Formats: sequence, C-alpha cells, structure tokens
Amino acid sequence: MEQLEIKGRIVWQDLESGFWGIIDEDGRQWRPNSLPAAFQRDGAEVRVKAERSEEGFSMFMWGSPITILDIQ
Repeated sequence: MEQLEIKGRIVWQDLESGFWGIIDEDGRQWRPNSLPAAFQRDGAEVRVKAERSEEGFSMFMWGSPITILDIQ
C-alpha cells in the first residue's frame, strides 16, 4: 500500500450524519476511516502517516479515504 505523509488541519463536515476530515496544505481532502477522539477538534493542526484505504460504497462524496497509522 502507498504510505502518505499529510500535514494539515482537522475539519468537521456536516454532510449526512457528519464526519471528520483532513485538509492538507495543498487543499486536498482526506477522509480518515477512524480519527482518534483526542484529535476530533475542528481546526486542529496535525501531521499524519496514513495509507490509502479501499472502501466499497460510501455515502460521503468528500475526500480520499485513508487509514491513519500515526497522528501527532
């Protein structure tokens, strides 16, 4: 799997039932499949090591899905 290093900020997306996302410094949108509770703060700056995630059907039409390996 492709490993990614993402530097960006956490954002809350109020679409459907709502979800947490990450917008990186280049404006790309990333949708983690699980964001630790300690980082669930809108606007928080983060550094993330992640892998692209394969997913089936999703109701969210926002961002590329990722699995977080490490977050600071």
